[in-house]
Order: sequence, then C-alpha cells, then structure tokens
Amino acid sequence: VRDRDSIGHRIGLTLYFAVPGLEAQGRAGYAYARNNADGADFDLDSHSVFVGLSRTLWRDVAGEVVYSRTFDRYDNNNSLAGGTGFGFARNDDTDRVTVRLTWPILDGVSIYGRYDYTRHDSNINFFNYQQHAASAGLIARF
Repeated sequence: VRDRDSIGHRIGLTLYFAVPGLEAQGRAGYAYARNNADGADFDLDSHSVFVGLSRTLWRDVAGEVVYSRTFDRYDNNNSLAGGTGFGFARNDDTDRVTVRLTWPILDGVSIYGRYDYTRHDSNINFFNYQQHAASAGLIARF
C-alpha cells in the first residue's frame, strides 16, 4: 500500500513573455503528471500552474519571483484516511513561492541567495506542513 516506487509521466506547457514598461521577463505555464505507483496510496493525477517574473533590479543584480500551485488527486482510498484507514482518497494542494537574487562577481561566475516557502495542504492531517528554506550558492558558466 505504501510503496512509492512508480512510473510517472509529465507533460507541460510554458509561455515566455516580456512585460512592457517593467523591462522584465515573465513565464507562465501548466503541467500535468500521472503517477502509477506500486503502492495504492501513491497513484495520482497532478495539475500544476505557475507564473514567474524576472528582471534586473540594480546594476547587474537579477531578481526572480515564482509562484506555483499544484493540485494532487489520488486515485485510491488512503491507508491513513479516516479513523481506521482507507476512509477516503487523499487530496493535496501545494503553494510554493520562490524569491531569488543573483549577483555576477566574475566573468561567468555568479552567486545567488534564494528563499522558498511551501505550504502543503492535505485532507489528511499527517501530510500537512509549511516549510521555509533559505539557500545560497555559486553558479559557474563555462
């Protein structure tokens, strides 16, 4: 029931566009995923939408903000649902926000700082969570 090994398929569409007057680039899209797991708890259809905006903020520092919402609808009654399990199928909605700043420091080398917020809302309390994550890194292009 709880075996997550699976075969998944995903297809999506992303549109890129310029935002006049802001000197910004945007992207928006939709994706569909199908997951067929060995365990019945993890067979699902997933629908995602997202929108993002990026632009140079000052000097060569680039900023990016992305929001996404995912709707996961599971096929089978879940082993953790209801008082004794298998009471209903799991439904999850996930919101994600990412904010990233990137600074070039040398030719072909940049550093970045990133903040991610995730809110995972499920109709099964065990799967509910919020997460705040910060990261930094080095990007080398050659």
